[in-house]
Amino acid sequence: MMRLHPRRAVVGVLICLAFMLSSAIISKTDDSVVVMRKDKKGHVTAKSPSKPGPMSGSHPSTKDEYCEEKQYDDIVNPAMFKQFLVDDKYKIIYCQVPKAACTNWRRMMLMLTGKMNATDPFKLRSPLVHGVYDRHLTHLKDMTPDQIKYRLKHYYKFMFTREPFERVLSAFRNKFQGKNVNQFFQNHYGKNIMKRFRTKGQTGVKLTFYEFVQYLIDSSRSEPFNEHWERIVDLCHPCKVKYDFIGSYSNIGADSAFVLKRIGATHLKFPDRSVTYKHSGTEQLLYQYYREIPPGLLDQLFQVYYSDFLMFDYRVPDALRNLTQWRFGF
Repeated sequence: MMRLHPRRAVVGVLICLAFMLSSAIISKTDDSVVVMRKDKKGHVTAKSPSKPGPMSGSHPSTKDEYCEEKQYDDIVNPAMFKQFLVDDKYKIIYCQVPKAACTNWRRMMLMLTGKMNATDPFKLRSPLVHGVYDRHLTHLKDMTPDQIKYRLKHYYKFMFTREPFERVLSAFRNKFQGKNVNQFFQNHYGKNIMKRFRTKGQTGVKLTFYEFVQYLIDSSRSEPFNEHWERIVDLCHPCKVKYDFIGSYSNIGADSAFVLKRIGATHLKFPDRSVTYKHSGTEQLLYQYYREIPPGLLDQLFQVYYSDFLMFDYRVPDALRNLTQWRFGF
């Protein structure tokens, strides 16, 4: 049975009630939003949406409606599982969500293989964890459809989510800001975004958050989202995959400990969040960046990630609630 925190379940009920009471209607349809189905056993059961962008028409107000719109069938396309890691010994499947403790969970999956000559997860350096060590991991996408079906049916499946606005900001700061700007992201994305959205007279060689938000809501954008800011529903397909556990980044320590105990890997200790994630004051940081975004653009950004808010019971952070009217009551 899928395990969700009672607090988040209550939030989900409030979200649905708020949506039904809201009279707000957006004039475009959402081709890019997804819904999660829960069966009688509490499992989550989805169709890959099209390119994210400003939406039109009415939104699904419940997870069931969202999943029904996606109309997934029983056909398995290995390519849709590129974020999924498998461990046959422990009979587990983990869907990786970048900016939701993904690096540390890759460390856990590597240590579960028994091929790492380390007892401390931090001995596995991040560039190696995402680089040469990947050869030690098993990817679901590399299996045949029948092999994938078997594992999806019989293995313990889990993932971790993160509040959408917080995750977007984390991706921006990690890839485009600071002393160690990621050159791949700067060259492949940053320069093109600045070329498209930078206004005359604006100076600076780094991408601004305002420009990044404009890129995210641009419906004419031809390339797909990078996994670091792709919507979680499109990475992990919660309507198609019946997850046994969906944890939260905000409770990553306790949720990870629960999973490790559940799969029989109590010899591993998930890295302490205070050591791994240096900055504090998330609410203040959110306000500092998002207050520079005009209300109309904030509403459009919310629409892009509407499905993640709905499917994983998130609400707009308190620090951002007064920045616009948030027409859907989240």
